[in-house]
Amino acid sequence: MGTHRQIPLFDTAWLTILAVVVGVAAPLTAVAAVPEYVLDATWRDSLDFLLTRGEIHDVYRTSRPHGHAELQAVFPRVDPGADGLAAGIVTGLARSLSHTGAFGAKLWTEADLAPEHDPRVLPRARAAIRYANPRGLTLYQEFTVRPGSADDAHVRGGQTAQFRTRVWNPGDLLPSGGYVADFTRAFVRMPVAGVTVTVGRQPFRWGPGRSGALTLSDASPALDGVSLSGRFGPVLGTAVFATLNRLWHDDGDRRYLARRYFSAHRLHWQLSERLEIGVMDTVLYGGDGRQVEPYYLNPVLPFYASQFNATSDGNAATLDDNAMIGADVRWTPAPDWSAYGELLIDDFAYDADSDDPNALAWMVGCHRAGLWTRGEARVEYARAGRYTYTHLRQENQYTHYGASLGPILGNDADTLSAEAAWWVSPDSRLSLRVEQRRKGDSGVDDRYRGETATGFLRGAASTTRTARLGGWRRVGPDWLLTGSAAYVDQRNRDNVPGADADTWEWRGTIGRRLHIDR
Repeated sequence: MGTHRQIPLFDTAWLTILAVVVGVAAPLTAVAAVPEYVLDATWRDSLDFLLTRGEIHDVYRTSRPHGHAELQAVFPRVDPGADGLAAGIVTGLARSLSHTGAFGAKLWTEADLAPEHDPRVLPRARAAIRYANPRGLTLYQEFTVRPGSADDAHVRGGQTAQFRTRVWNPGDLLPSGGYVADFTRAFVRMPVAGVTVTVGRQPFRWGPGRSGALTLSDASPALDGVSLSGRFGPVLGTAVFATLNRLWHDDGDRRYLARRYFSAHRLHWQLSERLEIGVMDTVLYGGDGRQVEPYYLNPVLPFYASQFNATSDGNAATLDDNAMIGADVRWTPAPDWSAYGELLIDDFAYDADSDDPNALAWMVGCHRAGLWTRGEARVEYARAGRYTYTHLRQENQYTHYGASLGPILGNDADTLSAEAAWWVSPDSRLSLRVEQRRKGDSGVDDRYRGETATGFLRGAASTTRTARLGGWRRVGPDWLLTGSAAYVDQRNRDNVPGADADTWEWRGTIGRRLHIDR
């Protein structure tokens, strides 16, 4: 690493990037849990392929986001002579991650072409500013601008009283009904006594699934709070403490604006290069004037035990906290093969006399990389039960700004997907993905109250089947082309019997990366 120099907070480079961001219309929705300072869309495809091939080791692949320094350390270990395809993919990943000086800034601009846009071509952008000094202190901001969409006004469960973004359209002059801008990440990170402490806004995704995670995912906006992480031998430990959006409690005689909080633990153990296991527990709690509970801030104290022991006849509020536990496993029996699974337990009727239904979610999958050297294939199935993620108290449903903290479809849903892909070169990939999503008519605010339990996919379940052909290609070090075409077949759309439709969709983008390192 080269010599770093300290720079003033308001260095002219900061002002230059801010001016560029203001002058460009641009980026994307809820930020994915990729490493900071990675703005292009090729990262997940590339890293998954290399990990299953066995080209990269010592990465806790199912605990995301991966650390910037962690990945910079492992990339040089890939043998450039072992496989030209793998070495080329590593080169592309290293370019995406590149930050050679103390201060860095990147701007990703994109022209997005789709038939539903008005006009057809709309600009997007994402900007990132990163400062890292030699002592390990990191300051990071990521800002996105994108066209407004129907999802911005659609709340996927719960009576949220706050929204992360709002559409900006002064004088109705902007295309596509306006634009949305947001700081999707903003945090300070520092090492303290062997533990990394991060304060600010950050997304998380825990679990091996490609199409989503069950216990904690990046389907919702990023969390605002504090996280701790550290390695203890082969184990990576992570603790997250966050505040969530406020939610209206409007059930019964009282109506109040509830404060809401979220805490999560994860232990990720690499038993060997072929086997890794993760165990997690989470708790979501809130109420009228509810404050942060100290025992939910303990990074090594199990939440369910804390909730159970703190409960008494005079403290029913504690009993109503929404505690869950989860576990996942990934097994690589041989290079190029990976099998994985995840289980979430929201509620489990361990009392034989109980009529309460179990509230579970589970997922299994298999990934084959290096198929005829350049090919890969994946099959995955995930299912969340009818009462999973729900809760008797409205404010304790498993959502953040109306979006699920778990899988994007929430409860009473399943997803079956299969994908085949071919690496034309280290800088280009083609894929065919087929997927079926089913969703019952219940949401996280539809709670079990002791009635006769109803089965999976209640009511007129909606079914969406999609076949999508897509791909991307890097052109030079900083240009990216993407494109896709899809056939979508919908049955009982929005759980309305007979609301059927089949459509064709297509989309293309041209992206350009600009960066400054000092």
